Amino acid sequence: MEEKTLTLEQTEEIKKTVDRLKKENPKVKRVVPVAVFGNEGDSKELYVIYLKEPDFVTFSKFSTMGKKDEVAAMRQLAKECYLAGDKELADDDSLFLFGLMPQLINLFQARQIAVLNL
Repeated sequence: MEEKTLTLEQTEEIKKTVDRLKKENPKVKRVVPVAVFGNEGDSKELYVIYLKEPDFVTFSKFSTMGKKDEVAAMRQLAKECYLAGDKELADDDSLFLFGLMPQLINLFQARQIAVLNL
C-alpha cells in the first residue's frame, strides 16, 4: 500500500479552516483537525473533520459510557466534539473504525507538567 501524504495546499486549507473555527468559536480552547485518506471505493480521496477538545461534561459521559462499550463511547465523543468537516468520518462505520477512531486519542493529549516534591 502506497503511503499518502497531505499536499502543501491541503495543509494550508486545513490551517485556514482551523483559524476560522477558532475565531467563530472563541470558547473553544483547541481545534483538532483529523485527515483520513479515502480508499478505493470511497466517495472522496481525503476526508477532514474538525473536533474541539471535550469539555468536562462530555469527557465524563465518555468515561462512563466507555466502561460499557468503548467503541460506542468513542463514536459518541466524535459526534459531540464535532465542529465542522466531513461528518461521515463519525457516521460511516468503516471511516470511523479504521480512520477516525485510532486518531481520537489526540484529543486527550495531556498538558506538560512538573511535579515538585518539596
